[in-house]
Amino acid sequence: MWPPLVYIEKDIYKERRAYMIINTVRFGEIDVKQEQVFSFSHGLPGFQEETEFAFLPHDDGSGNKPNFAYLQSTKNPELTFLLADPFAFFDDYEFAIDDATEKALGTSTQNLPMVWAIVTVLNKIEDMTLNLVAPLLFNVQNRQAMQLILDNSSYTTRHRVFVPDNHSPGSGEVGSDAGTK
Repeated sequence: MWPPLVYIEKDIYKERRAYMIINTVRFGEIDVKQEQVFSFSHGLPGFQEETEFAFLPHDDGSGNKPNFAYLQSTKNPELTFLLADPFAFFDDYEFAIDDATEKALGTSTQNLPMVWAIVTVLNKIEDMTLNLVAPLLFNVQNRQAMQLILDNSSYTTRHRVFVPDNHSPGSGEVGSDAGTK
């Protein structure tokens, strides 16, 4: 059986970089740079065994910072999450990161984490939602990441992205957890 990942070395522009080849269902076989791989020391809720993921920004060709990315398991070819930059869709999205989380992730006010949200698209793109109550935090310096569950939050796991005149995470809630605190 072919292993799901293989580490190789490639010479590119006379610079030695480690690469990983990941076999995926969604993208086929892909080369991933070492700096794209993040370790989730405790996995993700529901996927505790999955501790290593490749962060794959979606390049729309505009040259701007991407609003979407994929989080691909390095071990399970079938496990891919669609992510979105929550700040691109919700201007006033904010939350605090406690000291224990900062320490575990290795972040600080001088080393802020990248923040992304898991996207759900059930039937139509117009019904796309973001999980704002459990953002993903990425430390780009030490390659550590985690999902932070926000306690006592007004956010939900299913905030609509495409709601007319929606620029506030407090609006656009859908589903059974709408309006919970």
